[in-house]
Amino acid sequence: MNDRQSIILGNFTKVLWASTDKSIVIASFKVLKNDAANEVKLNKFNSIAITIKNNTFIEKEISLGQKNYEIIVAPVIKSKYPNSYQLVDLRETNDDDTYQKNYIVKFLKSAHFRGIGEQKAWAIVNELGLDALKKIAEDSGQINYTALGISEASWDEAKKFLKENPQLVEDQMLFLKLNLSPSLYEIILKKFENLSAFIDEYQDNFYRFYLDNQRIKLEDMDKLTNHFLEGAHPFKPATHIYRSLSEYFFDTGNTRILRQDLYDTLLKYATSDVDWPSEIMAFNNAVRLLKEDGYLISLEYFDGEYITTKNIYEMETYIIKRLKDIELSSGLKPIEYNKKSIFHDLQLEAIKKGLSEKLLLITGSPGTGKTLITNEIISSFLKIYHEDSLAVLTPTGRATININNKNEKAKAVTIHSFLEWDPENDKFNVNEKNPKSIECLIIDEFSMVSVDIFYALLKGINPRYLKRIILVGDKDQLPAIGPGYLIHDFIENKIFDTIYLQKIYRQAENYDIVNDAITINRGEIPSFEGEHSQFLRIRSEDLHEELIKKIQDLMLKGYSKRDIAVLSPIYNYETGINELNNLLSTYFRKLDNEQQVKYRDKTFAIDDKIINLVNDPRAHVFNGEIGYISWFTFEDKKDSFEKNLTNISVDFEGDDKTVTYSKSDFNNNTALAYCTSVHKYQGSECKAVIVVLFSEAKRLLSKKLIYTAITRAKQYSCIMGELDALYEGIHRDNDSNRITNIKKLWEEEWKE
Repeated sequence: MNDRQSIILGNFTKVLWASTDKSIVIASFKVLKNDAANEVKLNKFNSIAITIKNNTFIEKEISLGQKNYEIIVAPVIKSKYPNSYQLVDLRETNDDDTYQKNYIVKFLKSAHFRGIGEQKAWAIVNELGLDALKKIAEDSGQINYTALGISEASWDEAKKFLKENPQLVEDQMLFLKLNLSPSLYEIILKKFENLSAFIDEYQDNFYRFYLDNQRIKLEDMDKLTNHFLEGAHPFKPATHIYRSLSEYFFDTGNTRILRQDLYDTLLKYATSDVDWPSEIMAFNNAVRLLKEDGYLISLEYFDGEYITTKNIYEMETYIIKRLKDIELSSGLKPIEYNKKSIFHDLQLEAIKKGLSEKLLLITGSPGTGKTLITNEIISSFLKIYHEDSLAVLTPTGRATININNKNEKAKAVTIHSFLEWDPENDKFNVNEKNPKSIECLIIDEFSMVSVDIFYALLKGINPRYLKRIILVGDKDQLPAIGPGYLIHDFIENKIFDTIYLQKIYRQAENYDIVNDAITINRGEIPSFEGEHSQFLRIRSEDLHEELIKKIQDLMLKGYSKRDIAVLSPIYNYETGINELNNLLSTYFRKLDNEQQVKYRDKTFAIDDKIINLVNDPRAHVFNGEIGYISWFTFEDKKDSFEKNLTNISVDFEGDDKTVTYSKSDFNNNTALAYCTSVHKYQGSECKAVIVVLFSEAKRLLSKKLIYTAITRAKQYSCIMGELDALYEGIHRDNDSNRITNIKKLWEEEWKE
């Protein structure tokens, strides 16, 4: 065997990619036992990507998540999937001990067992075996827990919990046997008294639980169905189709699709789904079943029948109904505006309409005064509205700062904060049953607001009170991720009265940048003649060297690390976010020469630039916020001179806010941000922005992406890359062609 090959034990969890005939499959493999002599490199989920060739996936009937395999793998040098290997050989193994032990360890290191953690949990399971939980519950002093590194208090607490919760232990054993996701159990207990109640409710059709709760894994429903029911369930192929359709809507932004295109389109989205019904008759029967049960909605348009999902249709319908109710409502308080000001005529018209219209949308490029106008409208509203009746919201934490720097009384907050997002229970606490009494709603950066978020927001505001909505945003920026295109639909269908701000002030620092951005938006390549907006044509193999040179040049001109943002459309390849973060973190850590620590397979350093990836209202930190590591907290190890990392503190940009994470939360909820995606950085801004554009990202490039990227710069923008990639991106505008139901629903609402 080749010295670079490894023998590992684990199970295949999902297909990442497959050729049409499934002769070549790339699958994720969860490693339960690594090769001691030649370890494979794992990602944070303890998994690797494996390429399976020569029809092996089909011929060997490889199972996802239900069987353990001992496999031989060799590393793949170049792949778009990190931690990639090629399958050399495999065999099924009946030795499930490693897998079962791994599951018990997950249970023992959960929040139910304080003071244990992963290392001690493994010690317990290795010592006590697969019935470790039972032995702990029944322990009367015969187990030497101190030899396992566990305190008396932690042991007694564990014994008490296991004795008092026999149903939970029984449930966990079933989850262990079926290899179900631990998160599924938490979701079930939020809706049912226990697992048995859930099974009684859904045993005839577990797929309904997925269709009603799509944050769970469909594969878990497959496993439950296989265990409790004999034979194939008709909803299995139907639900796998539904998942493909949901993925199509999320990726394209569309909210409907022609029925006649459904099979061919979804087939492209189902290449990694072995349970997707590829036979046309089975496909049509599954679609019919979903329509009969109301999970798919059929809509008639002039060019044929379209299909949408129940969830999307309900959200779009509710949004339109609420907007019509506001349009027809009475009792709006007019506000006179006669203030002498510096505003030009169009800005003045936007302010006056903001104070008189029920539904107003203000749009324009950076530098046209949107934030200035918004703050003037807010100041005028506060003369007649109590601040509790006025909601000023943004989709990102950074956008709130831009407003709050100019307004002291009516503080802007993120939509997630306003709706009191509860991450533990995956819900908004402000909702239809617990709404707020807001009369006037203002949303900035509205281009970033998705259909589901706007729907949840309207649900969380009492319809008896809401009299006016003012939306502010740049219609030419990237639309929100996911299905729908609200800012476009509201403008194109004249649902909102719209003011287009067009005057860009020459004295603005970003004048060159905005001018080039507008040229890009017209589908043309700019001349890049201004000193503040440049294009540097380089080869991908020269990027790393040229990028460091450009950063050094900017720093010589007075820019600091905090003044420079690097953006890329993709994560993999040498030109992607992952590699560029490795490059830039190495460069800046050497330059800064600050303290560094290691945790698991990662290294962190003081002043590392990071991005927060989750919404956590309790810590007042939200997805997309960028900050810098400011402090490491250590505690002394017991009976040792060493110190153990416990917490990592981060100072966030522009907000005088420090958030302290536990080391595991930091590892799971943040990422390096020396380079970020354009989508992640949307809503933020920086003095200098470097945009990386190469052909590897051509599938993702568009004029809106390039426009959005360079307009993040306040003083200096530089595109580094290939001219062909720039040309292809500027001449692609798929983002503007999203197909939704808003126009049809608005017209039908007014016919009634």
